[in-house]
Amino acid sequence: MLELSLANRLLNFKDTKLAIPMVCPDVSGLEDQLADGTVFRLLALKDEHAVSGRDLAAEEARQIEVGLARDAMVRGQVAVPLTSRDMTNRLTELYRKARSDAAEGGTNTLFLAVGFLRWKRTDSDPRHYRAPLLLLPVKLERRSAQSEFRLSQLEDEVRINATLLEFLKRDFELRMPELEGELPRDESGLDIPRILQILRHKVRDVAGFEVLEDCALSTFSFAKYLMWKDLVDRTDNLRESRLVRHLVDSPTESFEGSTRAMPQPADIDRKHAPADLLAPLPVDSSQLAAVMAAAQQRDFVLIGPPGTGKSQTITNIIADQLGRGRTVLFVAEKAAALDVVHRRLERHGLGTAVLELHSNKADRKAVLTQLDRSWDRASGHSTADWVRVTDDLRVTRDQLNGYVAALHLPGTQGFSVYQAIGRVAKQPAGVLSLAFPTRIATISILGCGCAGSRRSWGNGIASSPIWARVARCCWLLLGNGHLAGRMRSLRQRPDCALHCTRRKRQGAGWRNCSDTLPPSSACRKLWPR
Repeated sequence: MLELSLANRLLNFKDTKLAIPMVCPDVSGLEDQLADGTVFRLLALKDEHAVSGRDLAAEEARQIEVGLARDAMVRGQVAVPLTSRDMTNRLTELYRKARSDAAEGGTNTLFLAVGFLRWKRTDSDPRHYRAPLLLLPVKLERRSAQSEFRLSQLEDEVRINATLLEFLKRDFELRMPELEGELPRDESGLDIPRILQILRHKVRDVAGFEVLEDCALSTFSFAKYLMWKDLVDRTDNLRESRLVRHLVDSPTESFEGSTRAMPQPADIDRKHAPADLLAPLPVDSSQLAAVMAAAQQRDFVLIGPPGTGKSQTITNIIADQLGRGRTVLFVAEKAAALDVVHRRLERHGLGTAVLELHSNKADRKAVLTQLDRSWDRASGHSTADWVRVTDDLRVTRDQLNGYVAALHLPGTQGFSVYQAIGRVAKQPAGVLSLAFPTRIATISILGCGCAGSRRSWGNGIASSPIWARVARCCWLLLGNGHLAGRMRSLRQRPDCALHCTRRKRQGAGWRNCSDTLPPSSACRKLWPR
């Protein structure tokens, strides 16, 4: 997790398109002005043509540029040894990269590196490397795509390059306890001269080491170092968590409680009333089981592909935990996941219970504003409202569960409506084959009045030639709209259905019906002469 190779820009800083070098004769004054809220513009020195066309020594040209940079600071500008075009291109790349990092990771990665350590691996090593010393959080702003960039300090903690300190401790046995805690400060902010003096004193006896008072603007990321630092410094505190203690002490053994059965979706409605759960967003049974598992303080992993409602489930879990008076820490790799959950909580009136501690919402003013809003929040609803709503929900839930039970209940024909729908759905269009073992079952189905294809039923139902003929006649009979009111009586009297079938066929001109079943009294009422 701790990257101490030359691939780390915190140890081997290079001048790339995502880096802007600066000529700053007074790094301490620059830090003081940024801390006081000064907003700087950037000056491209190459466009000033101060040394072009003149035969000057390198040191003399350097002094002229330093003089221009000093005058620029007085005018609120920071000198950059680049052309205007090159500087603008690099600033645009940095601006986009910093915004992308803040949107995805929720943290600022744009820093002004103040002071550098020039170092090499061994005394005989011909190559030198540069590592930044102090990292000042800054931001780039512009009013439009055509306007110039402005540089200002971000309200965040100024950081020492802790990765460099750890590298010096491991590879060169150089310890700097004066810089590992609170950094030296003066009346204007950090005491930059004092910090650089401490570094010079520590590395003075190491061959090839030199402290430079240079500045550069670039992006740096040390999130993994902070994670490593927490694991090293707070191992005992982290062991108070059952999960962390298991991962640290016994990762090869089964986790405590892993054999306990998780809440099953089918048991939620049977074991729990709606008042036992607070799930403001739509939720299915598997998601509700996850909410209940969290309510029971179970340890589990929620897995699902994109679009299956993970963030929706997390929102319901957080809402339910808040309803139980618990505190929730929600951590995500990308800020977008945090924003989605927060927006949903806010949409359902729970935004004042959330304290956002990421990206630009983690500065002192934003945190105090959120705490003040949460302190003043009050609920306008009473316990009676909650009881009334949950009672109505319980009645509706029981009605829906009753409908589902009836849908899956097998009838006298031997299968349920759900199974019948599934069988029809699997058949090719216009082809359906059903066979019933008894006469009662056949008439019961024929008289139920369900919509379907007369051709499919007439061609497919065939337990005997007689019943196949009855089936065709019954569909002709039930196909007429004015017979809809007589469906129930036909379903209740199979003998009446047979007689009605015979009469209907004779009325339509088919005189060869061989049925001789006499009409019942109920049939005479349905079909008066």
